This record gives sequence, C-alpha cells and structure tokens, in this order.
Amino acid sequence: MQIISDGIYLKKLPPEIVAKRWDTIGYYIQQAIDQSDNPFGGGNLLAAIESNELICWGVLKVRGEIVDLIALVTSLVGGDRLLGGRDFVLYSVTAIKNLKREDYETCLSLFEEEAKDAKCTAITTYVKDPRFVELSKGLGFTVKHLIRKEF
Repeated sequence: MQIISDGIYLKKLPPEIVAKRWDTIGYYIQQAIDQSDNPFGGGNLLAAIESNELICWGVLKVRGEIVDLIALVTSLVGGDRLLGGRDFVLYSVTAIKNLKREDYETCLSLFEEEAKDAKCTAITTYVKDPRFVELSKGLGFTVKHLIRKEF
C-alpha cells in the first residue's frame, strides 16, 4: 500500500478480492469505461484481472478499522512493437467520492513511478470529464484526439 496523504492510500487489489466483490467493482469499472473515450469497451474485465493482464487499484481512506473506497483505477501495460514504446494505460478511472486535487496529483505521480518500474515510456488514459482533462494538462499530460470507426 502506498501513501497518498494522511489516511489515503493507493493499493493494488488482489484478483481474488476483486472477484469476491465483482458486482460492485465491475459496476464502477464499466461505468468509467462507458463515460470515457475508451474505444475498446469492457470485454471480459474480470478474466483480464484474474490473469493479471489488467490490474485493479483502489484508492482507500482508512480510519482505524473502517476502510472506504474513494476511487477505482484499472491499468495495463501495452506495447507498440513497431515503435518500440510501452504505455502504462489507465484503462478506467472511477471517482466514487471526491478526491482532493493534491491527492489526485500524488496518485498520478505514484502511477508514473509504476509506469517507470514497468519500463514504460508514457501514461495513457481515455477520459471525457473536462475537470479530469484540465487537471491532467496541468500535470504535463497532453490531450490528443482519437479517431476510430467500428464495424
């Protein structure tokens, strides 16, 4: 568990815990995907988490024995064989409760450390929420548009 701020932590959730609580966790992940610009939809998310292809992270507020889920994030490492780069993809980001700007910034810097540890060259995410976009721009992210046609 990594400290974000006093009482707020980022924790990689074990697949067996995610599976036990899939009704709730799956709902929040799918909600984030549906409200984002993620062009890849949901697929079989639980199977991807159980195989560790997709990692589920919880932002937790801990007060004694009480643990509140503040946000859920899923990530994966994707590569581009042609260009040789690796992306740390924040596949879904769900804010369940409000997170202070400073905590959000710390959380993103922790994901940046994870990305570097995984030998990635960039972090990518799919979002529409203008607040998230503006906050991310202020942290050095660039916003590019995705053009895609499904058939």
